[in-house]
Amino acid sequence: MFTKKQMCIDFLNKEDILICPYCNESLKLYNNMLICNNNHNFDINKKGNLFLVNTANYKSSKIYDTSLFKSRREFISKNYYSAVYDYISKFINSCDLKDFKILDLGCGEGSHVRKIQEKINNSHVIYGLDYSKDAINMATDYLQNGNFYFVADINNIPLKSNSIDVIIDFLSPYNSLQITRILKNNGYFIKVVPGNNYLIELRNAFQLDNYEKKKEIKTNIEKNFDILSEYEINEKQLISENDLNNLINMTPMHNKKIKNNRAVTEITINLIIYVMRTR
Repeated sequence: MFTKKQMCIDFLNKEDILICPYCNESLKLYNNMLICNNNHNFDINKKGNLFLVNTANYKSSKIYDTSLFKSRREFISKNYYSAVYDYISKFINSCDLKDFKILDLGCGEGSHVRKIQEKINNSHVIYGLDYSKDAINMATDYLQNGNFYFVADINNIPLKSNSIDVIIDFLSPYNSLQITRILKNNGYFIKVVPGNNYLIELRNAFQLDNYEKKKEIKTNIEKNFDILSEYEINEKQLISENDLNNLINMTPMHNKKIKNNRAVTEITINLIIYVMRTR
């Protein structure tokens, strides 16, 4: 059985779109590391991933740690977001792309896009990018599916221009300039954003402000992208106590305490999926 490091090396032997985060030169595989023409080098670690961040700018998070991402993976495994996966995978399948590349932007520990991948028909590879080392170390559990995961900054994505067919962003921040640079001219940017009622039960229990930025989010999107479709999911789902704890623990709310005694027994999955192209 191949090690994670060997699976990563095998992937990089076939793919050639990574660039140096320092000088933007192409990275080439040599003696189990990636090297650019300016001799910046990046080791493939035993977890089977790469750290591709300009280290002068890197600051690790004390919130987004292994414990948080374990809760995230367990919660995602219960399919509360299945309607999102169905919509995105059906759209990708309808495009009938061949041998295409997907970037999961802000991939976390990799479970969201893995759920989508299970429903995609045609051959493809997935690149998963996140700023958290802990998240990427967990995401490499999915290397056996022919994927690749790396630590990187969304403001300095180490991928060649016009190299990605589909970018998926599930409730993560993005840099529009980087998106337009790396996305192919006929590529798609799929962005999942919260609706006004997203997890409203939990927000009420924590006495937090509700989401009221639906119009603002769309206005910002339209500044840089053409919206091809907009689809809203608004479902109430029963939730178990264990799943609720995982949901709380996978967000920055895990350091807070619920301020009333009303038990949360259901949650609202209110999400909007935008499918876009660059202008």
